[in-house]
Amino acid sequence: MINKTFTLAMGVIGWAGLHSVAVAQTVSIPAADFAAFIGTTTNAGAASGGANTIVTASVGSGYVLGTTVDVLSANITDVAAGSWQNEPSIRLENDAFPGLSTYFNFIDGNLTYTSFAITSLTTRSLGASTTWAWGSAPTLTTGSAIPASSTWTIECYEGYDDDNAGNDSQGTGISFTLPGTPPPPPLATINIAGPVNFGGPVGDVDNSVVTGLSPLAAAGYIGTGVVVQSCDLTSVIAGTYESEARISLKNSAFPTNAYTFQFSTVAAVYGLVSIGPNVSRNWITNGGIGGILPAGSTWDVECFESFNDGAGVDSTGSNIAFDIKAGTPPPPPGPGDNPGVAIDLGTVTATNPLSATGIGVNAGAAKWYKFTVADVDGNLGDWLSIWTATTTADTEIGMYDSTGNLISDDDDDNANGLLSYILIGLAPGDPGGPGYDGVTPDPFQTAAGTYYLAVSTFNSVFSGGFGFTSTGAAGAGIDLNITTSVGSGGGGQFLTGNLHLNDTLFASGETRSISYTITTGLNTINGTITANASTMPLNLNLGSESGTAVIRFSGGSFLTKQVSVNLTGSSQNIGTVNMNNGDADDSGEVDAADIDNVIANFGQVWPGGVGNPLADLDLSGEVDAADIDNVIANFGNFDD
Repeated sequence: MINKTFTLAMGVIGWAGLHSVAVAQTVSIPAADFAAFIGTTTNAGAASGGANTIVTASVGSGYVLGTTVDVLSANITDVAAGSWQNEPSIRLENDAFPGLSTYFNFIDGNLTYTSFAITSLTTRSLGASTTWAWGSAPTLTTGSAIPASSTWTIECYEGYDDDNAGNDSQGTGISFTLPGTPPPPPLATINIAGPVNFGGPVGDVDNSVVTGLSPLAAAGYIGTGVVVQSCDLTSVIAGTYESEARISLKNSAFPTNAYTFQFSTVAAVYGLVSIGPNVSRNWITNGGIGGILPAGSTWDVECFESFNDGAGVDSTGSNIAFDIKAGTPPPPPGPGDNPGVAIDLGTVTATNPLSATGIGVNAGAAKWYKFTVADVDGNLGDWLSIWTATTTADTEIGMYDSTGNLISDDDDDNANGLLSYILIGLAPGDPGGPGYDGVTPDPFQTAAGTYYLAVSTFNSVFSGGFGFTSTGAAGAGIDLNITTSVGSGGGGQFLTGNLHLNDTLFASGETRSISYTITTGLNTINGTITANASTMPLNLNLGSESGTAVIRFSGGSFLTKQVSVNLTGSSQNIGTVNMNNGDADDSGEVDAADIDNVIANFGQVWPGGVGNPLADLDLSGEVDAADIDNVIANFGNFDD
C-alpha cells in the first residue's frame, strides 16, 4: 500500500458554459499505481500482488458533494496485457462518513489499450465501483455535506484485476475537481445547556427528554444528519464508551418518525470529552420523513445510551449544540420511476410487438412500464408473452392490472437462466420467446385493458396495490419484450378430448409419461403428457395449421396409438383416445417376452422397487398376478 498526503487547491471556480460558479476542490496525484480491486484484492477477494496507491487530502471550505467529477488531466499506461480502458478508477472516502465510498473511472470502453491521455476537462459520473456483477454500489451519496477540515482517502484501483501478481496500470499527472455547492444554512439549531442524563436505550426512565425546541421559522426538509458544534460529555458509570451517548430526535409534525445520531464514533472508555465544532454526523436511524416540515413545528430530544452499562445514569452532557442539516425536496420521479410515471409502450398486437431496450435499474428500485392489450382468452388459444433479454443481470418482472392487482411475477425462467418470462394464455407462447417450449400450457388469461410491468433485479418482492420492494443490485442493458397472438385471429386451434390408459388403477402415486407427436405436412409438434390418472384431459395446440394431421401417442407400457384429424382452423373435440396396455418391455408388441418380464419383476413394490417399473402394468403399486392377466388380455396387440 502506498500512502501519501497532498495539499489541495480550494476555492470558488467557474467554467463558462460548463458550470455555474460553485465551490470546488481540486485533487492532484503526480503518480499512481492501479494494481487490483479495492483493498488490493483480486476479483475473488483474495490478496493481490502490486499495491494500489492511496493518498489522503484535507478539505478547506465545506461543500455539498455533487453527482460528477471533472477530470482535468490524466495519463494512463497499461502494464498488464488485457486490461481494459474502463478499469483504472478512483475510490473516494471522507472521514466524516467512515466506511462510505463513491467511485469514478477515467474513460469508458471495454477495449484493451496501450495508453490513453485526458488533456482537457472531461466530466465523469460518480457511481458504482465497477460494471462487473461483483462491483460495489456507491454508499457516499450525492448531496452529502463534506465538512471543512475533513479528510479524503483516495484509492487508485482497477475495476478488474488482470494480473494477480502485480500492477495492471500506471498513471501520471492525474488531476480532478469535485464540483460542489456551498452547504445550505441549517434547517434548525438545537441548544441544550444541560446538564442532561444519558441512561439507557430509548424509553429508559433515566434518559433526559427535552421537548418543544427550536420552532421552524420556515417550512423545510430534513437533511442527511447533523453538525455537532459542541457537546461536553462526562462519564458517570465506569466502562461506558463515548460512542454510546446519542440523541433521538423527532419533529412535532411527525411524532412517530425518530432520527438518531451519536456525538462521537470513538468506542473507548473516557472521563470527560468535548466534541465539536463542525463535526458532521450522519443519521444512524433515519426516520424516513419524505414530506415538508411545516413552519412552527418543534423538536423533541431524548438523550439515550446505545448500551446500558448499569443501573442509573451512564453519562451526562452539557453545552450541547448541533445544527440539523437542511435537505432538499425529493426530486420529481423520472419516466418509469413509479407506476404513476410508468413509460407507456402502447398497444401490443400480433403485428405490433412492443419492446424497451437498454433499461437501467437502480439498486433497490424498479423501472415501470405499461401497455394495452385486447382480451387474452386462453380458450381461443390466445397468448401474451413477456420476457427480458440480453442483460447479464439477474432480472425479475412483476405484472399488475390497471388497479394494482398483482397478476403474475417471475424470477428465473427455467428455459432462460437468470432472465424472466411471463406467459399469459393457454397456448405455449411466442415461438420467438426464450420461455417457449411448444408444449406447456399456462392457465392464466386476462381481460382487455392496460397492464403495468415492474422490471427489477433479484431479490424483489411484488405484491398487490402496486406493491414493490427490493434488495437487488443495480442492473443495466436490460431488454424487455412483449408479444401476443391477439389480433391474428387467435393463438391457434386446439384439439380437446380425453386420453384413456386402459387397464390401470393409478393406486400407488406413480405417473406415466406419454409423449405425442403431431405431424401436419412438413411440420411436427412434439409434447408430453404426465398422466396420474386413468383418464387425462387433452388440450393440444396446433397453431394455424390446416389439412390432415396425424397424432401418435406413445410411452410407458402402452402401445402406440395413432389418430388422424382433419384440421379446419377451428378448435374441435376428438373424443377419447384409448391406449392399450401390456407392453412391459416397450417393444411395440404384447408377447411372451412381456410375461417373462412381469415374472422377473414379480413381487416388486413401486415406487421404490428394483428392476422395471413398467412391469407394474396396472399401476397398483405391486407387480402381481393382475399384471400377468393384463399381458394375457392384451396378448398379440402391437403398435399402430
